[in-house]
Amino acid sequence: MTEMNFNKKKTNKTDKGDLFALIVFSIVAIKIVFWDNPIWWILYGIVLGAILFLIGKDRSKETFALCFGFCYILIALVISSSPFLRIKDFQLFHPHYKLLKEFTITKADYDIYHSSTRGGYMYAYAIIDYAYTIDGEEIQHTEEDVVKWDTEGYKANKKKLANIVKSNDFFVFVNPKRPTESKMFYSNKYVYLKGCEGFYFFRDMFLVIVMMAIFLVAGNIIYYLIKKE
Repeated sequence: MTEMNFNKKKTNKTDKGDLFALIVFSIVAIKIVFWDNPIWWILYGIVLGAILFLIGKDRSKETFALCFGFCYILIALVISSSPFLRIKDFQLFHPHYKLLKEFTITKADYDIYHSSTRGGYMYAYAIIDYAYTIDGEEIQHTEEDVVKWDTEGYKANKKKLANIVKSNDFFVFVNPKRPTESKMFYSNKYVYLKGCEGFYFFRDMFLVIVMMAIFLVAGNIIYYLIKKE
């Protein structure tokens, strides 16, 4: 009886160790995939994943990891697709930052992001240099990836960037205790799908699936016609 209890305790410890290792691995893997996302989004994923896990009947460690991964990706997609939520999310974890009323955009440029996978998605993103004055001191700052859009060639991208700057729909938050620390956002719309990297990934994935389906159907039709003759 004592031996059985010992083995049971040992098994429980092993299961807890495996679960912990699986959670750590999932966090590291998701963080690598969504490298630019804030670390606290992982906390959102853990909390919502735990709630989803407790609602269900399966209590396996694989199910928990699946719930966590699903909730994290869902949160990342939702927040990234909403400039309004991005601002609110930032304010939640940076409550001491204050909205800056006056600042000047000194330079605006863009770059093209290419996914590492062959034939993968790509998009253009803005790089904004801006300046503001705190207690008589002028502070320069650069914000990369302020806003994303579909890349359409050099002239079209330059025109898109000029329109973004002209709209003057930027928001800058500054840390009063450390004025050199600031964060810029573009727009406070509720929804902007092209601001989410996942939009480009899933759109291109959908197009690939559609193309594969078309080729598969066409191949079956050609095979049927040849066989019929």
